[in-house]
Amino acid sequence: MINPDFSTFKKQVCSNANLSNNSYVDIQTAITSEKNEIIKKKQFNFYPIEHYQNLFKLNLMLSILYFEKENYLASKKYLEITINLNSKHELNEIKNYSPIINYLLKAYNKNDYNNLQNFFSKMELVVIHSLLQSKVQKTDLITQLFGNDISYLTAENRFKNLMIRLNKKYPKLIKYFDGHYSIDKINLKLIAQD
Repeated sequence: MINPDFSTFKKQVCSNANLSNNSYVDIQTAITSEKNEIIKKKQFNFYPIEHYQNLFKLNLMLSILYFEKENYLASKKYLEITINLNSKHELNEIKNYSPIINYLLKAYNKNDYNNLQNFFSKMELVVIHSLLQSKVQKTDLITQLFGNDISYLTAENRFKNLMIRLNKKYPKLIKYFDGHYSIDKINLKLIAQD
């Protein structure tokens, strides 16, 4: 499976969206901005095709960034959003980026985390995959889970409930220390072997 040229695509998106780097938060902000532009233009019965095209590229960018961090569940989530945007709004963009999209779809089936789906919900898996890479601050986890589509307070409450459920199922799996969440990888292997 030949690795497509992610770097060229990322540079193009950053340039078009005036992003200085590949920050998840900056891209989420750009997505929110495009959505707001769509709402404004629809009020005047204008179909804002270029903003849907931008949304397509920004969501694909997020999918690539999460894929590169080996957070396959988050990557797959944003790729599904990308494909749905193309289909729903007849963007005809998929053919332009088919090497990237096909590569991602094939790669998901080969990652090492498929067996964990038997033990965790989709939202729990986002947490697991993120913590497998490194320690993560609470605010970053909340953004990964819920984006910017709901208020931070609502997202924080949902996050608390999610962590309560996860800790009840597997009490020693997730640790919190010095403002960061981490995962006990030995404990996770024991869960996966059950």
